[in-house]
Amino acid sequence: DGIVRPMSLGAEIFALDTVLTEDVSTLGIRFVDDAVFDLGPNAEVTIDEHIYSPGSETFVAAVLHGGFRFVSGGISKARNNRTEIHLPVAVIGVRGTHVAGEVAGDEGAKQAAVTLLESEDGEPSALVVTNEAGTTVMHEPGTGTDIAGSGERPSQARQWAQSRRDAFVARHGNGGRLQESARRRQERLRQRM
Repeated sequence: DGIVRPMSLGAEIFALDTVLTEDVSTLGIRFVDDAVFDLGPNAEVTIDEHIYSPGSETFVAAVLHGGFRFVSGGISKARNNRTEIHLPVAVIGVRGTHVAGEVAGDEGAKQAAVTLLESEDGEPSALVVTNEAGTTVMHEPGTGTDIAGSGERPSQARQWAQSRRDAFVARHGNGGRLQESARRRQERLRQRM
């Protein structure tokens, strides 16, 4: 509706909302299916769809700029789900997983990096990163791909050094909070079993 409002703990986010973080801010979003979307500083994300009802499980978001971490929830466990994160240079198809990424660069010269992280529930996971120039599939945690720009094929999946993964998370100011969030989420999953 074009209204700008500051976020606070417990604030609701609706479909088609654009969420922005500033220089020294981060944001954690928890969805009704228990999915988690964490944003680093200077991020811009639009929540396009979040449907969590039997037979219509869909999550679609667009990361326009900045760093993010996404941990899939109940939607990813549905048989015919659609979970996608759109970037200016590619689309990430999430297959029950934990992903971190970053979109950088100026308008018209965007680039991105995406990495598959360790699954928080121990289930197999994968990412499919695709654009008009090609597709890269990742099945192994710690692997990543770089997309140099619009129309550039995602690089082949390759193992990222631990130092690159650590720097990737730290650069967005989320390191400790993300690890703590992951620890709490794993504990909740264990309690449900």
